[in-house]
Amino acid sequence: DNQRLVHLQFFNWDSVHQTEEVVGDMWMDLGQAYPRGTEVLVTLDLDEQNNDLQITAVLKNDPSVRISSNFSRGGSDESINQSVVQVIESVNSQGFTQGGINQVTEQVRTVIQATQHIRDPETGQERVDKRDAAQNALDKLSTSVSEDRVDAEGMADEFELLLDLCEFAIPSEQKRRMRDLLTKLRSAIDRNDAEAMKEALTQARYEMEQFPQAVRIVQICRMAIQQAHANGSPDARIMLEKMGQMLDAIKNESPMADRHWQDLQPMVRRWIAQDVPTAAIATGLVQV
Repeated sequence: DNQRLVHLQFFNWDSVHQTEEVVGDMWMDLGQAYPRGTEVLVTLDLDEQNNDLQITAVLKNDPSVRISSNFSRGGSDESINQSVVQVIESVNSQGFTQGGINQVTEQVRTVIQATQHIRDPETGQERVDKRDAAQNALDKLSTSVSEDRVDAEGMADEFELLLDLCEFAIPSEQKRRMRDLLTKLRSAIDRNDAEAMKEALTQARYEMEQFPQAVRIVQICRMAIQQAHANGSPDARIMLEKMGQMLDAIKNESPMADRHWQDLQPMVRRWIAQDVPTAAIATGLVQV
């Protein structure tokens, strides 16, 4: 359900090596999400004059969604298509949430659309400007989903939020270190410097181990809230309100802080024990 991309691969049986050999592939950008059961019709036409085989794929229930392509010639379009496959495999192994998958899918669509314009439809030759645009789109996609970058962005967001939510509970010297690390993380991300990201992440993880108990409690509450929200549970709003009350009590040094935390604990424990729902980019078809 809700599939937006289709990757078609075509094989030829190699009787010598007793294996299937990929002889062509094609990406279909469906433009919107389609439900399970949507049919794709594929036709192959041989141009005997030019000795060329053209593939055409079209949605059976919406013929306006179609894509045509000649079998791969081993050019940059084929190379970029293969790189897209590798990026998707990496993304699907990282456990992205549905929201993250939606964002990555949009970037993948941009790469696919750019790649389909590389070859001149009249001459079949690669166009340098279109090739460069497709390669740039691929580089941007690959960078944005690398594990180091995803972790660095997540850590930077975490530090920013904690400094905003509970600055009053963090010692002055630690706040200074956190802000310095936040600057390092953002700078490394902007430069796409993998080594700098790894170094800043190592330092940030060590800093997290030094957090005061109140900050650790806030982190635990946030994890529970995120999991409840990802599951569409109203518990997310309830915990968020109670956490706000707890933070106000901590800030005002009120003895009610412990009471609010005790009220939160049963719900927090329940949600912390559950897995965050993950999603994947679906690209395949079922033969009918």
